[in-house]
Amino acid sequence: MARKLARVSEPEPEPELDPEEPDEEVEEVYVPIGTTVEPLLYNVDDACFMLGKISKPMLFRLITKKKITPIKLGSRSMFTKAELERYIRECQQAG
Repeated sequence: MARKLARVSEPEPEPELDPEEPDEEVEEVYVPIGTTVEPLLYNVDDACFMLGKISKPMLFRLITKKKITPIKLGSRSMFTKAELERYIRECQQAG
């Protein structure tokens, strides 16, 4: 049985990237100096982080007990900053 030989070529060098050129096009947004932009809604991960890095199951228990009220966007649960702050104030008054 005859053996087939394959030609192995050297890998092509990766193109050098110009540090001045962005990797992909990014839309520029004007934000005045000294201002910050806060999201209007937070997802589950962000809400957990803002509540002291609680777990997702803990957040969903709070929702089930009606301690925190999410806003539903399709199947996603989102939270306003005001709702998270309200829950924290409620906990401070109870403790």
